[in-house]
Amino acid sequence: MSRGFRAFGVAPVPGSIAARIRDDIDAGLLGADVDADGLAAFHTAVIQGMNQQACDGATRQTLERVVDAAMAAWPGAPHRSDST
Repeated sequence: MSRGFRAFGVAPVPGSIAARIRDDIDAGLLGADVDADGLAAFHTAVIQGMNQQACDGATRQTLERVVDAAMAAWPGAPHRSDST
């Protein structure tokens, strides 16, 4: 069963993000020492902040830079260097 996020404006909640992170921990894609709840709370805050910045007129380039910074906090994720 997929726990993917719903489209069309329904924001992900920390619990659903944490559940996906736990799935990846269980599958061995993330280390057992990853704090699923903390990582989910952090990325939910980033998503909410990006939403507010977009509403306030932030450019795509600015928002992509926020994504790059947030993904640097993701365990094991390579840093995205292109901005296409």
